[in-house]
Amino acid sequence: MPAGQRERYQQEWNAELDTLSAREASAFALQLLWSAPRTGSMLWLKHTFGRRPA
Repeated sequence: MPAGQRERYQQEWNAELDTLSAREASAFALQLLWSAPRTGSMLWLKHTFGRRPA
């Protein structure tokens, strides 16, 4: 991701997290960590085979 887009994305991410309570932010972070391996696998499969798995 180009640096200019990365900075904008990071600003949007921080603004979104600032709207959450500490409990909501913790739950959101846990959900992201929990789903990261599955998301990574799906992205790898899409890159390798050119489509999403069934």
